[in-house]
This record gives sequence, structure tokens and C-alpha cells, in this order.
Amino acid sequence: AQGLEKWLKAAVDDTADDGPVDWSVFDVQGRQVWHESRVLEAGSHTLRWDGGTTRGARAGMGVYLVRVQVANQTFLRRIVRL
Repeated sequence: AQGLEKWLKAAVDDTADDGPVDWSVFDVQGRQVWHESRVLEAGSHTLRWDGGTTRGARAGMGVYLVRVQVANQTFLRRIVRL
């Protein structure tokens, strides 16, 4: 989880202007299991996913894809939840 947090921090670390950040977690079948949108002020930020789903359940073990959209950029990362 610490590696994911560092990557997410890097993805939103260079926000030069206030703006929306949209990030989602998808399972290997392409289903969105978690999503969050918020407006961040310019500066450094850390996003965290606690392994929960948008329905309040815990995501199972497996491979997930994290997508972060900030400004005009999209960042993707594959993660493994143990």
C-alpha cells in the first residue's frame, strides 16, 4: 500500500492550479469497484484507497487497475491487493 500511496502522491503532486481530481479502482473484468472525485487546491496531495468498495464492502484479493485523472493527464497503475 505504501508504494501505491507514493505513486498516487506523485500523480497529484504537481497540481499547479486548483482543479478536479477523479480517481477510480477497477477489477480485472473492468468493473469499477471504487470512485472518488474532489477538487484539490494547488499543491501537494496524497490520495489513499483503503481497499473498500463504493458499496461499503471490502474488495477481495486480486489485481486492480487504478486510474487517476488530474488536469489534462490520466495516470494508470496496476496493483495487487493481498
